Amino acid sequence: MMDLETSGRLDPEIVWRYFRRIASIAHPSGHEDKLRDFLAGEGVKLGLLPETDPAGNLLLKPAKVPLRMLFQAHMDMVPQKRADVTFDFLHDPISLVRDGEWVSSGGRTTIGGDDGIGIALAMSLFAEGAAPAGAGMLFTVEEETGLTGAGNLNVDFLRGVEQLINLDSCDPDAIVIGCAGGCHIDAKRSMRYTTPAADAIAFHLAIGGLKGGHSGEDIADCRGNSIRILADFLKKYDQAAIASFSGGTLDNVIPASAEAVCVVKNDAVFAEIAADASHRNGANFHGAENFFFRVQRLTALPEKVWSSDCRAEVLNALCLCPNEVLEFSEEFQMPVLSNNLAAVREENQWLHVSMLARGNEDRKKTQLSEEILRLFRADGFSAEIASSYPGWTPKSESPLIETARQIYRELRGKTLELQVIHAGLECGFFAGMAPQMAILSAGPRMENLHTPEERIQIASVETFYQFLKELCRVL
Repeated sequence: MMDLETSGRLDPEIVWRYFRRIASIAHPSGHEDKLRDFLAGEGVKLGLLPETDPAGNLLLKPAKVPLRMLFQAHMDMVPQKRADVTFDFLHDPISLVRDGEWVSSGGRTTIGGDDGIGIALAMSLFAEGAAPAGAGMLFTVEEETGLTGAGNLNVDFLRGVEQLINLDSCDPDAIVIGCAGGCHIDAKRSMRYTTPAADAIAFHLAIGGLKGGHSGEDIADCRGNSIRILADFLKKYDQAAIASFSGGTLDNVIPASAEAVCVVKNDAVFAEIAADASHRNGANFHGAENFFFRVQRLTALPEKVWSSDCRAEVLNALCLCPNEVLEFSEEFQMPVLSNNLAAVREENQWLHVSMLARGNEDRKKTQLSEEILRLFRADGFSAEIASSYPGWTPKSESPLIETARQIYRELRGKTLELQVIHAGLECGFFAGMAPQMAILSAGPRMENLHTPEERIQIASVETFYQFLKELCRVL
């Protein structure tokens, strides 16, 4: 494993140069300003006119001819780090390493390949003069936290655009032509408390080492949900009062860790719980080789614990909430309905739970969301759909798609696969705003998105860039 700066030449050199620069600029969701300023400046150097809409999206359009085509990617990244790593995503540059045939952070943090490599590919096309006449670039904000930028895009940015290539996919042997829609669901409730007995025993429960991952791309892999695992465990032990419970990070990330502080009345109950947890600790659980389930006795007793009725209602909601893959299409070999029980946190005597329901059919997605709302409301929560985004209805025939498949066949000697995916893409918003526009999504090979193990396959960046340049030549 070598630092990317000293590991030797990577091809295409210009793409990796752009990507290294992007990785050096902090750009988690909601903090894309510095990256946007950099890209706008680069666009001016390339003879493009920058324009920013009120949402913060950046359009780089040709100065002398009408805009007819867009290369599109999102500027924000998912900030995830390994538990033992100290890293500030608002200020620190991402450290990139070459690990064999891949670029990663060495398992420390996400690297922003989703979607920094898409930005780098688009910028490189213009820097090398390979982009078609009339082409521009559109870079959006806050894709990872609800596709907010795309949903609030200035529609005039798409005026006259006939074709849009989204660079936010991760299989170089396929183009995506449709995707799921999603509903971000927030539930919260006020908590009631009691005081534990002075001679009670307090302990800390921690679950971690699960694989986590993208709640659309990876949810079919049964990677385990730390929040559900911990809630199921605690529901077994009514004797364990709960002082705190937390887990997960973002709606679109499968939670890989969770923790709770609990109180029991005597040593016998504590010993039973500790033995049960110890039995699970270190198991190869849901394919996670580093899974742990640890119990640590505490010397200090918490001042308060949840009341018994609060405890019962919260655990009931967490344990019964639909989670992971709920419907699978044998025809397309992919999930078509799912929910990610994403995050739990307690703040100022309120417990907050966030989820992301996805569906390739809007009707079923809506039904699932309503079911989740009813379940949490029945257990004392106020629950609402915080935001939603549309699915992208597949259209398998267009001159753009046919041209892409022909170019791929000429380069690779095989057929370019058409895919519909369970993740969300901004294309659903764009298709609704400009129904006349032909759209496809594509990209080089990436793995372990939204986790510290995120990585980009070096060879696929070169072959995909070659494909893009050939496609541009005939468009």
